[in-house]
Amino acid sequence: MKPDTTDHAKVEDRLKLERLCQELPSPPAQPETRDSLEEFLTTLEALMKQIADYDASMDETRKLLDETKAQFAETQKRVDNLQAKLPQSVEKKSSRDEGHEARQLLAASTHFSHQPSSGTKHEEIEMSSLANSPKQG
Repeated sequence: MKPDTTDHAKVEDRLKLERLCQELPSPPAQPETRDSLEEFLTTLEALMKQIADYDASMDETRKLLDETKAQFAETQKRVDNLQAKLPQSVEKKSSRDEGHEARQLLAASTHFSHQPSSGTKHEEIEMSSLANSPKQG
């Protein structure tokens, strides 16, 4: 087998290139540039973290918004159902309540009236004596 000369040539070229690079003068140190580059990279990393946090927050907000929309739709259905039943139930309730209120008003008016409801002489004397008796305090 014949050795591969192209691999050997590549190795020699690489060695020559490395020697040339070593012979080149090193660039002058520029600490301001290095510091500003490090500061830029630090700022960039912080901004990337803020963006990632913002994205996560937005994902959570979207999720909560979707849940809220679903709850609102459910509540709206309940409200619609209750409103559909409301006119019927109000009519039934109002006629029942009006009779009850009328009985309560009648009972209250006869209770606070100075005229006895049964009209017996005994009750008239009792009511009159209560009205004329001194108040106890």
